[in-house]
Amino acid sequence: MGTESLVNALRSVFENARKEGTEINAFMLGKAYPGFVRNSYILAVSAPSMAGWEPYEKMDKIIDLLRAHLDVQDKTQIDRVRVYNSIEELKAHSLVGFDDDPGAMYELPIRGVPQLVEI
Repeated sequence: MGTESLVNALRSVFENARKEGTEINAFMLGKAYPGFVRNSYILAVSAPSMAGWEPYEKMDKIIDLLRAHLDVQDKTQIDRVRVYNSIEELKAHSLVGFDDDPGAMYELPIRGVPQLVEI
């Protein structure tokens, strides 16, 4: 199972969500456990329409979309979900592997920035 099919499935889910009023303009898939587990990803999303929401509300919305629209094989590849307010914020967090620890940028080596997929 390759990431290309997962990326295509996610693009479709987010395009449909956009038609229904949830603006998701980009996403990235970062490796959840680099060097240890293949095909396990952190899904990081830029969702400007959720800018005023609490972090867990944002994640719940994205997780609900994934549960409703992805098949089981695609869902099992997503280990964690992160939601950011803009593409710039998404890109900035990609430099530290989407780690929530603000000190992580000083502790973690940059592991390669995932590709940005714009919707």
